[in-house]
Amino acid sequence: MTLLLGTSVSAPAKPTSFALWWSHFSARVQRDVVRINHVCQKRYGIDDAKVGACFVKHERVSLRLERAAWEQQVEKISRAQKAPCRRAIHRFRVVSRTSANASLRYLDSHRHSRLAQISRDLNGEPFASLKVKTFEAKSRAVRICG
Repeated sequence: MTLLLGTSVSAPAKPTSFALWWSHFSARVQRDVVRINHVCQKRYGIDDAKVGACFVKHERVSLRLERAAWEQQVEKISRAQKAPCRRAIHRFRVVSRTSANASLRYLDSHRHSRLAQISRDLNGEPFASLKVKTFEAKSRAVRICG
């Protein structure tokens, strides 16, 4: 039919995959954490207190920058989706914000903690429960949105 009319018919663009976006964003965050940890350990060696203070200082900056990019990207990816997917992304967004805010509050109040203590705290409660909720919301969004 397009040959007869001389026009092209294009299918509507498929929205960006939430799962693909999340895997890329998550990988970037992990690279940032590893980089910060490496820089601090290279600078201060085995001095757990100094490494911890360095990590907190740089991670606070990194989390705030990542949060701004995350908000923009989540909004952009959500905009093109169908209603069930937008609802799932909204739930993911709410839970993720809660988790990120808790982490930032912790780091803001533990600027001079040892890295070992920071690691124990961020892997314990209430952070472990927040991570589970975030994972569940992310998994649901991936199932619904693709």
